Amino acid sequence: IDDTRSQLEALFAPGFLSRVPWPWLAQYPRYLQGMQLRWQKITSGGSQKDRSAFSSIAPHWDRWKHTVQRNQGRPEFDPFIPQVRWLIEESRVAAFAQSLGLGVAVSEQKLQAAWAAMTTS
Repeated sequence: IDDTRSQLEALFAPGFLSRVPWPWLAQYPRYLQGMQLRWQKITSGGSQKDRSAFSSIAPHWDRWKHTVQRNQGRPEFDPFIPQVRWLIEESRVAAFAQSLGLGVAVSEQKLQAAWAAMTTS
């Protein structure tokens, strides 16, 4: 519940309609469908599998939330722009709703590269 709530708050943060790049905004219906499928699986006995799948996403999600908190006052930081933000969402779809397909290929290596690119820019 906490993870889904956190995901929704981040996706629909104030100003998201004007700040989310269109290619990612167009993926919102798929992200919402992914949440719905995840809940269907959890409520039909898949909670252990969900926890296991989330364990690979949680470190990236926690790091992202801390990054946003740390940069809140910086006008040049826009939490909707960095590629890593959207790779985390794609990781969620890959982990919990593979049948929906991916908007972009995602892997641990790709996430690490996106983090590296974000921290050097």
